[in-house]
Amino acid sequence: VVDEMIRRLEEAFLPGLSDAVVFKEVGTPRTHMKFLNRSDGTYGPIPSKRPIGLLGMPFNRTDVDSLYCVGDSTFPGQGVNAVAFSGFACAHRVL
Repeated sequence: VVDEMIRRLEEAFLPGLSDAVVFKEVGTPRTHMKFLNRSDGTYGPIPSKRPIGLLGMPFNRTDVDSLYCVGDSTFPGQGVNAVAFSGFACAHRVL
């Protein structure tokens, strides 16, 4: 499946993509259940109790000095835009 996706992307607008790929890995909901312990393979945080709005989610900082977290399990949550913002916010905090 992934080879077909790469081939189609290459034909559409990314010539040379297959030669540039060094590592590829496919994840499915079953992969997320096994390795990420995600309920039913879903994305996003799995709160132990219902958070109060978005502020119930953890921010980028951790208790370990100079260790930060980004992604769908931190503020502002899941989705491409939210995850990208999570990385942007963390970079802003660190830099």
